[in-house]
This record gives sequence, C-alpha cells and structure tokens, in this order.
Amino acid sequence: MINSSRAASASCNDTTGVGVPSCGYKHNSCLSIIGSLPLNQLLRDHESQSVSHMHTGLSSELKYDISFTGHDALPGAGPVEDRDSLSDKATIALLKRRLMEAEHNVQLWKEQAEEARTEYIKCKSNAKVLQTELENTQKELARVRAEAARGLASREQRAEIVIEKDKELSITAAAEAAKVNEANDMLAMDYAIARQLDQQLNRDARKQGGVIPSDLSDGTGDAFRPRPIHSNFWNGSLEEQLEKAKDRNHALTKHVQEMEGAARHWHRTYHQERSHHIRIYNQARALEMEYNSARKHIHELDEELKTVRNELKDMKDMKEELGSFLGRWNTRVGLLPVSEGIPPSADE
Repeated sequence: MINSSRAASASCNDTTGVGVPSCGYKHNSCLSIIGSLPLNQLLRDHESQSVSHMHTGLSSELKYDISFTGHDALPGAGPVEDRDSLSDKATIALLKRRLMEAEHNVQLWKEQAEEARTEYIKCKSNAKVLQTELENTQKELARVRAEAARGLASREQRAEIVIEKDKELSITAAAEAAKVNEANDMLAMDYAIARQLDQQLNRDARKQGGVIPSDLSDGTGDAFRPRPIHSNFWNGSLEEQLEKAKDRNHALTKHVQEMEGAARHWHRTYHQERSHHIRIYNQARALEMEYNSARKHIHELDEELKTVRNELKDMKDMKEELGSFLGRWNTRVGLLPVSEGIPPSADE
C-alpha cells in the first residue's frame, strides 16, 4: 500500500524544501503521501537546501536565516523577524496535520492487520476441518480396502470350493452313470438268459406233451400256455437304485447351479466393492488437493500478515521520528508542545 501511495504522488512533483507538495495537501492522494514520506528524506532536504527556499511554498514574503549541521542535530536559532512567526505556525500546523494523518494511517493499518488476522484464523479453522474430513476419508478408504481384500479372498476361496465341489460332483455323476450302465447290462443279460430258459422249457414241454405248471385257477384249462416273460429285475431293488441315482444326480446338478449362481453373485459384489473403493479413493484425492490448497492459502495469508505487521512497525517508527522532529522544531521556535493544541492551517 505504501508503494502504491508513493506511485500516486507523481502528480505532485513540485515540493518545497521540506518535501511538502505545492498543492497544499488538499488531495486525498497527497494526504496519504504525507503520512508515508520517510523522515530521513525530510531531514536530508533540510540539510541540502537553504532555509529561505524551504519556506518559499508557504510564504513568499517570509525568510529565515536557519541551517542544520547534521541528521540528528537540533536546528540553530538565527535572526527571526516578527513576521516569521506566522510562517513558523503554518509549518508546525502542517507538521501536526502530518502527524495526525500518520496516526490515522497507523489506525488503518491496525484495522487491516486485524482483518488479515481474522481471515487467517478463519482459513486455519477451515484447514482443520478439511484435515479432519481427510483423516475420516482415509480411515473409510482403509476400511473399504480391507473389506475389498476380504471379499476378494472370500471370492477366491468360494471359487476354489465351487471348483472342488464341481470336480466331486463330476466324479460322483460319472460313478453313478457307470453303475447305471453296469446295472442295465446286467438286466439285459438276465433278460436274455431268462428268455432263453423259457423258450427251452417250452420246447421240452411240447416234446413231452405234458402240462407246464402254471397259475391256472382250477387246475384245468389250456393244455399248454407259455409263461409270460416278466422279470422281477424291472420291478425290484435295481430299479429303485436307478431312480435314487437319477434323483441324486438331479440334486447334485441343482446344487452345482446354485454354487455357480453364488459365484456370480460374489463376482458382482466384488465389482461393486471395487467401484465403491475407486469412488472413495477419488474423493480422498480431491479432499487432499483441497487441503493442500487451503494450506497454501494459509501460508499466503501468513506472509501477507507478516508484511502488514512490518509496514505497521514502519509506520510506528515514522510516527515516533516525526514526533521527535516536531518536538525539536517546537524547541527551536519556542512554541508550545504538540499535545497542547493544533493551530489552524494557513489556508484557513
């Protein structure tokens, strides 16, 4: 802000011996420049120029025979005419107004420093909130990762179990199919043997002309009735075993289908957990970037606060130097201290 005030002073190039613009301090930019002029430049102007040239801008009729011997030396007393008192009062009034403006600038700097401090505290609080959210998100991310790892391990384990069950079911089904084929072969063989024996028995009975004992109701009837070919193998325990084997094969097939459905379900669950994990990870990355941005902004505000404090310190030092110079000036001209009153300006 001081640099911008100094840059704005380019429009007031005409200065007196004390570094006072010839515009009479009527403009706001000139008032801010007066409060920001360094005291060393003011003293150097007093040392380098004559007293008569120093008071040309204030009064063209008043002249002094005063000079300074060094930076910290008190001004010497020269011959002073009666009409010079008005010029002295006007100069002191200008210096007092400059001191008041410096105090006003110091107050403004204090307010700006307080605003910067409030903004800094607010950003710091926001950074703490963001850090807490980031920690919570990281915990959630770790939990989701652990669940995803457990789900993946469980899925792999279930897949292995399904594969083993499938192998066992395949072996069992193959064994049952082999048993069924063997039973069918035995049935076919027994049927062929029974038919052959029945045919041979019928031929022998025809040759002998006898009657084959049969299931006649009254002992009479046809002289010969062939025995019907009905094997107990089709109605016995083998048929029951075949039905049981079919039922078991059907149950095992259904169980395999259920295991495959469970495997597909766990596969979908794994993909859902993976998508959730990716979404949580992206949110964590976004929060981390926001947290880093907030930290950077806090650092910038901290630097600005340091700059404001340094400028405030410079303003206080300038105020002290200006007050000291004004005291020496009052001692020289034999006037009252600054605290006893501010005389009106020459323009008024």
